[in-house]
Amino acid sequence: MVMERLNYKCVCLSRQGIMARLRLRSNSICTFWYFQRQVAPSAPPPVPVPHSCPQPAKTAHLKSANRFRSTMSDHEKEIEEFGNNDDFWLFGYGSLIWKPPPHYDQRVPGYIEGYVRRFWQASEDHRGTPESPGRVATLIDKAHWATLTDDHASPTRVWGAAYHIPTAHIPSVRTYLDLREINGYSIQFTPFYPSSSSSSSLPQKCLVYIGLPSNPQFVGAQDPAALARTIVHSAGPSGENREYLYELREALRELGAEGEEDGHVEDLVRRCREIERGGVEEGRG
Repeated sequence: MVMERLNYKCVCLSRQGIMARLRLRSNSICTFWYFQRQVAPSAPPPVPVPHSCPQPAKTAHLKSANRFRSTMSDHEKEIEEFGNNDDFWLFGYGSLIWKPPPHYDQRVPGYIEGYVRRFWQASEDHRGTPESPGRVATLIDKAHWATLTDDHASPTRVWGAAYHIPTAHIPSVRTYLDLREINGYSIQFTPFYPSSSSSSSLPQKCLVYIGLPSNPQFVGAQDPAALARTIVHSAGPSGENREYLYELREALRELGAEGEEDGHVEDLVRRCREIERGGVEEGRG
């Protein structure tokens, strides 16, 4: 009787042990499954993409934007690579004629075509101040100039000087020019034609800084009398505005210009001299 009770008790204990082990195993499996779900959830199934053609207007817009980015990228690449073959030439049509850049080893007088030189660029950093801007020279595309009202005729060519910068000095000269021409000027390229007195008659691609009509310092067509008064009464960190004008006139004469004259520059000089002598009343042309 005692043995039967012992056997029954052992069987019960064995069953209880088995059940406990099963519960423990079941809990472990559930815990592992839950942990996997929290740490590394499975990725959602891919959403099918419909094979539909884009709208024509949207496609045209994207193509236009890509062409614009490509054009800008090409121009920036041209600027970056210019001079890599020891052919860095800079054209000066304003103060660069009589105040040349550093490190140049050749200076060639000559001209460019398709532009008009005008004192239609405001100067807040060299020949004027933000409160009283002076006026300095810029180049205007002749096709755009033809749409404006101007008291002065357009010369056939714009005379100036081209400077060759040796490859070793290009980075420092570029930095110098970017600071000097920072007030509204941007880099463009144009063919340059040496004067007949030069040893070379072949056109040379030149880098040139131009204050485009889209820049905030471009003031547009100016009344010559009012423009002369502005020049006479303006001054900045680089000196008097009138000095810039007079130096440019003398530099152009020294170039020879093969008998050509810049009527815009000559007329402004005459008007400024008259104001200095008191020959023109303030506020009147």
